[in-house]
Amino acid sequence: MTSDRFTESFPGLREEIGEDPARFLDVPLLGFRNASTPFGLARARIRGIDEIATANAWLAVERALGRGDDDGPREQVVDLLEARIDDLEGEGERPSDEELRAIAEAVRADHSEWDEREPVDLAPWAERVGIPTWDRADPEPDDEPATEEVVEA
Repeated sequence: MTSDRFTESFPGLREEIGEDPARFLDVPLLGFRNASTPFGLARARIRGIDEIATANAWLAVERALGRGDDDGPREQVVDLLEARIDDLEGEGERPSDEELRAIAEAVRADHSEWDEREPVDLAPWAERVGIPTWDRADPEPDDEPATEEVVEA
């Protein structure tokens, strides 16, 4: 099934990685740096890619679309995707849902004293970094933030 929104589609990738990168990539680069342009959505999605295989699939689609000079890939898009691949290789991919569940179970097993239903009081941390806090029993914080008087010597 294709859409009128773009001219090419890669349905095999939709099944393989859960999306068709052409939906994002088959748009003009007008306003390349502007987030509110059609390519701005692609840039945001590229920054959100969390698996190297997905980034490589996007790179393959960009090359297959041939929207750049001499019917090749667009250099700006290739640069973004290669930078994302470099980031993922350096920082690692996001763990899968199964891996996250296994990590959570391991933490629970090692720290049975922790009760996940207990709220965590962030007030001491917030005060250390300078975030104003208020008594949770008081539903409304003061209208005026607390200020310290400056005493000149």
